Parts: sequence; C-alpha cells; structure tokens
Amino acid sequence: MRQFAHALVVVSLPVFLLLLNVRLVMSHAYVSFEYSQPGFPRAELVDDADRYRLAAASVDFVRGEMPVEAYRALRLGNRTAFNEREIKHMIDVQMVTRRAFLVHWLSAGLIILGLLSLVRQPNARMYIAQALLSGSILTIVLLGAIGLGAALGFDWFFVKFHQVFFEGNSWLFLETDTLIQLFPEPFWFAAAILLAGGTVLEALLLGLAAWLTIRVSGFGFRVPRQPGTRNSKLEN
Repeated sequence: MRQFAHALVVVSLPVFLLLLNVRLVMSHAYVSFEYSQPGFPRAELVDDADRYRLAAASVDFVRGEMPVEAYRALRLGNRTAFNEREIKHMIDVQMVTRRAFLVHWLSAGLIILGLLSLVRQPNARMYIAQALLSGSILTIVLLGAIGLGAALGFDWFFVKFHQVFFEGNSWLFLETDTLIQLFPEPFWFAAAILLAGGTVLEALLLGLAAWLTIRVSGFGFRVPRQPGTRNSKLEN
C-alpha cells in the first residue's frame, strides 16, 4: 500500500504542476503581460484595444466562461471577428481545455489520496517527503526535456502538439485570420517556455523543501521496499 501511494504521488505530481500553470497562462493577465513585452509583434489588421478585447474573450470562451453564441457574435469593425473555421477550432480547443482541467482535478485527487495513505504509515513525514522529492525529480526531468525540445525546435514541437490534439489541418489559418492576429507564434513560444520553466521552478522549490525535511529529520533517503528485498538507507 505504501509503494502504491508513493507511486500515485510521484506520477501525478508532474501532471498537476503543469496543468496548474496551464490554468495560469490561460488568463487575461497573461495575455496582457505578453502584449506588453518589448518586441512582441504588433497586429497588422487589428488595433491594440480590439486585439486585447478579442483575445480576452477567446480566453473566456475556451475556459467555458462565454457561450458559443456570444463568441460567434463578436464584432471587429463592420464584420464578425471570427470566421466559421476559427469558431470550429476554438470549440475544439474548448473541449481539449475541459479535458485538461478534468485531468488536473483528477491528478490533484490522486495526490491527496496518496498523501492521505502515507499519513497513516509510521514515519509518515519521511515517506511524504520522499514521495514529493521523487515526484519533483520526475517533473524536472520531464518538463526540462519538453522545454529544451520546444526551445531547440519549436516549429516541430508546435506542429506535433496540434497533430495530437486536433483533427487534420483544422488548426492551420491564414496570416490575415483574426486568431493569428491575436495569437502569433511568439505568443505560443513564450507560453511554452513559461509553462516548462515555471513548472520546473515549482518542482525545484517543492523538491528542495522535501529534501530539507528529510535531512533535518535525520531520516536519510529510503527507497520504498520491494517485495522480497530490504530497505536500503543512504547515511547522511
């Protein structure tokens, strides 16, 4: 049971931290932050006020906070802001977002379940700290690799991401389409780096706290016992 609880925390922690940051990025504050950065490309066909208004509405829509009828009715000058291809894609994005948020809650529940199981064990603080440290290490390895891959080959990363989550070429648009005017590639590049970097930083802080707990408590680091084996302990 202890090994199972340990595994629940370790496997769920990277998912929980990453999706926590996805929630933070999908916000009006992040849109405003990106638009205010020096060197961020200006929209050629949308003025600054309309750009932020429509981008904020897009965030609300994919988070499920705006009905599709209201989103479809948004105007840009004397025309509707988004064509039907863009609306269809944003509906797909909303569905993916809902699933991601559901997975986020599920990962939180699994972490809580694992921690509650470990609390019932003797030396509970040690086992909780070990699980959090192992989960933090896994998070750093996985998200560090993803962040490095995005930094070195973002175009390939961007294409593969969309091919996994969206059907065919439904996510491809013209440079003159409103979605591209609102969210050019540098927006997504910065978001990917922020997601990976922020998640790694959180994992580092959590892992450091867990490691200090183990050190201060004088427990050392014990690998969860496997059937038929003895626990090993690395002396401080």
